Amino acid sequence: MKLNIKSRHSNVSPAVKEYADKKLSKMDRFFSNIQEIVIEFDILKNKDDTERQYASATVWASGTILRAQETSETLYASIDSIFDKLEKQLKKYNEKLKEHKGNSEKKFFAQTKTVKTNENSNHKKSHLHTKEYRPKPLSPEDAASIIIDEHLDFLMFRNSTTEEINVIYPTNSGEFELMEP
Repeated sequence: MKLNIKSRHSNVSPAVKEYADKKLSKMDRFFSNIQEIVIEFDILKNKDDTERQYASATVWASGTILRAQETSETLYASIDSIFDKLEKQLKKYNEKLKEHKGNSEKKFFAQTKTVKTNENSNHKKSHLHTKEYRPKPLSPEDAASIIIDEHLDFLMFRNSTTEEINVIYPTNSGEFELMEP
């Protein structure tokens, strides 16, 4: 991890630089693929002297860029605040990646749901069957064979030759109709 420290309108003491380096070097605990952190310090010209010390940090990590900024009475307090903010952002990003990886390994499933047709009628309950597939491009011939094998009314698929979404369904005459955009 590369750490760059910049300052505007003033010189930052070596003690503050060392504190920032020590504090933000701990970011590897929350996310291991951090490439670079840039920290910028500034002294703002405010009427209120209590919030003049400005610190901001930009974190370049694999797949994302995170930013945090804070003003306070001292640069140490600003560094602590941006560390806390970046810690929360990195934890949230790490959780997002874990959830995304978990969803990518989703298996095929078939599901049956009960749907009421009418409350007051004596009709039987109908079942709605849904299936989830991992889509891969198919030829219309392959799509037709899936319809026959699985007794489907229609199939939506990505055509392997045109790369467009098509729908195929059997007609009353036993042939198949292909709908293209």
